[in-house]
Amino acid sequence: MKKKYAVILILAVILLSATGCSSKKTPPLTPKEPVFAEGTVKISGENVSCSAGDIIDYVITMDENPGIYCVLFALNYDDTKLELLSHESGSAIPLTTTAQYITDNPYSFIFENDDLGENGKETGTLVTVKFQVKEDAAGTIPIILEDFDSVNVEGQYVNVEHENGSITIN
Repeated sequence: MKKKYAVILILAVILLSATGCSSKKTPPLTPKEPVFAEGTVKISGENVSCSAGDIIDYVITMDENPGIYCVLFALNYDDTKLELLSHESGSAIPLTTTAQYITDNPYSFIFENDDLGENGKETGTLVTVKFQVKEDAAGTIPIILEDFDSVNVEGQYVNVEHENGSITIN
């Protein structure tokens, strides 16, 4: 399982390099000696209630943004109870790539802020994920956000605080 996460992280770094995260305006995602920026970004999943068989929109938000240029994380869920159908980029930072099949679990997201607007300090919705709740699903399904990496425009790591969410089937 750890090998799978390592492969996803390596692919993410390669993709970020190809999409501009390592361009001349920004140092590479993984500098030789990690330097951490001041401040912490907060990424949260919501808590949703629904019925078995429903199609729901699950929102992941970003708050307290000290200035993010790139951020990546994985979404982990119980695929015996939920089916990931699609996702849509939010207003906080554009979704750059997802680097795998929609059926992969965990499912990885990579966001890159080419338009730094207010110095990359925008907050709000990162991504809306559409799930189909399976007909036989019951109880509370944890939605786990994991494997975070984020960097500011100077190439410094930015600490990530996160809050997992859940989907409760009534």
